[in-house]
Amino acid sequence: MKAIDSASNFIRAVVSLVILGIIAFASWIGYSMLNDAKQAELAIQELKETKAQLREVSDKLLKTETALRLMKVDRRVATIEIDDQYKSEDGRWITELRFIELGPDEKPVVKSHPGELPGKPFTIDTRIVHVSALVVKFKDIFVETGDSQRGASICLLQSIYGHDQAPSQGHRLDEPGERPVAYGQDPISEFERKIWTNIWEYANDPQKAEAAGIRAAGGEAPYMLVEKGKTYRLELRASGGLTLKPANAHDAQPHDN
Repeated sequence: MKAIDSASNFIRAVVSLVILGIIAFASWIGYSMLNDAKQAELAIQELKETKAQLREVSDKLLKTETALRLMKVDRRVATIEIDDQYKSEDGRWITELRFIELGPDEKPVVKSHPGELPGKPFTIDTRIVHVSALVVKFKDIFVETGDSQRGASICLLQSIYGHDQAPSQGHRLDEPGERPVAYGQDPISEFERKIWTNIWEYANDPQKAEAAGIRAAGGEAPYMLVEKGKTYRLELRASGGLTLKPANAHDAQPHDN
C-alpha cells in the first residue's frame, strides 16, 4: 500500500511539474509575443519618426540647393544688341535687336548652333525699348550677411516691347511657371515655384513680406532710347533693382520706372 501511495505521490509530483512546465512555457510564449508586439510597435513608431526626419532633411536640402543656385547668380545680366534700325514706309521707327542672357562667366546662357548668332532676335516698334520684369528684393541684412535663401534679389523677366506697345503685346522672355534659365536648367522645384508664383501676394501683404524677409516685390520696367550698332546691358544686382544702360558708352541716359 505504501508503495502504491509513493507511486501515486510520485506521479502527482511529475504531473504537477509537467503542468508547471506547461504553464511556464505558455507564460514565456505569451511574454515573448507581448514583447515582440511592443518591439514591433516601437519599431513602427521609430520608422514614422525617421520618415518625418527624412522629409525635413529633404526639404532643407531642397532649399539649400535652391539657395546655392541663387547665390551663384548675385545678378542677372543680359545684353541687348541693336542690329538694325530704320523707318517703315509709314514713317515709324523699327528696331531689330538680339536679347542675349549671360551667365556668371559673361558668356551666353543658351548656346547657339554653329554659324548662328547668340540670343533671341526681336523686332520692336519705335526706338525706345522697354524690358518688364517681376522683382523680389530682400532686406539689406540678408544681402549683407549672404543669407542662404535671401542673399540676392531675384527676378522673372516678362517681356521686351516698344514704347508705343502695351506690355502684353511684347515678346516673352522667361517662360511663366518655369525657372529662369539663368538660375539653372533642372526642373523647377515646389519651393522655387512658390518664389516665382507668389510675388503679387508678397507685394500686397506687408505681413507676409515681412515674415519672408522681403523688402519690396513688384514689377519694374526700365527702358532706353537705343541706337543702331550699340550694345546695352540689363542688370539685376544682389540688393538692387533692374537697370538698363549702354554697355560700351556713356552718352545715353537710362530711364527706370
